Amino acid sequence: MKSYKWKHKTCGVVSGKDNLTEVEVSRSLEVLDDVLWERIYDLKDYVARKCPYCHAPIIQCNHCGKKLPTLGMVPPKQWADFRVIYKGRHILVECKETNWKDKFPTHNVKASQIDFLVANAMAGGLSYLFICNRSRPPKLNCISIQDYLGLATLPNGRMKYAIPMEELDRNGLVIERTPNHGKPFYNLYLWTMMMNRLIINEKSS
Repeated sequence: MKSYKWKHKTCGVVSGKDNLTEVEVSRSLEVLDDVLWERIYDLKDYVARKCPYCHAPIIQCNHCGKKLPTLGMVPPKQWADFRVIYKGRHILVECKETNWKDKFPTHNVKASQIDFLVANAMAGGLSYLFICNRSRPPKLNCISIQDYLGLATLPNGRMKYAIPMEELDRNGLVIERTPNHGKPFYNLYLWTMMMNRLIINEKSS
């Protein structure tokens, strides 16, 4: 069975300007078997990206004092970048990028994003961060929210400033980027195999 993307209309204007990792992950999800998925568009995809009066590249322009049109609807904070259904499990995926050479800054992941991923995991779903370091040959690190928080949280409960990429690679699944029909691609079949083993272990325990 082919991968099926959940296609639906969105309110407002969809800019289509995803970050590069989200574009590559979308392309990689399309070739998976037995997977239903959708790209979840966030606030910046629904409203104008530039002020129509002074062309400042921000959502709400404080530069010229003009208000931007929001087309009558502002969506709430979204759960993650991708929603995936696999083997009956609800999976959330949040994509993050960094240009830091050897570390991943934890401030790249917002508190609200962590809250959604944790809530999904507590409700019986699976939650993952897909982290791509663009300063080295691009690789995708797929790490569960539980493992990420284990690395990012200090003994006093506060978040570390950054996590060494070596630790992320050691605790997550690392997938190298390869070309597919001339376009960047990640073999996410390895990710589904990892989840499949996890689901089987949960049922047998």
